[in-house]
Amino acid sequence: MSIETSISAALSALVAGRVYPAGSVPATPTAPYIVYQSITDRPENTLSSGVIKRNKRVQIDGYAGTYAAMKTLETGIQAAMPSIGTELMTQNLYEPDTKLNRTLQEYSCWY
Repeated sequence: MSIETSISAALSALVAGRVYPAGSVPATPTAPYIVYQSITDRPENTLSSGVIKRNKRVQIDGYAGTYAAMKTLETGIQAAMPSIGTELMTQNLYEPDTKLNRTLQEYSCWY
């Protein structure tokens, strides 16, 4: 199972299946929803064996209509992700164009 498939499966129940890879969000999405994207994908090399594993840094953005709903979504994402990756940072934002609250989280995932 790919990291992306694992992320989608782990987070799907939080937003009634509205988990999208970046670039695949519907034109008028229904909040709450989650968007994920790969930021970096770095090989772990050895001199004798080449690439033995990889580290993918993933950004997960959760969108909700209210600050309270966004904080609930943030906590849900944090609870669902430890089996997939280690949380690196979280930031709370407000998107004035869409009038949605956003939690931006980054994770380090080894595979």
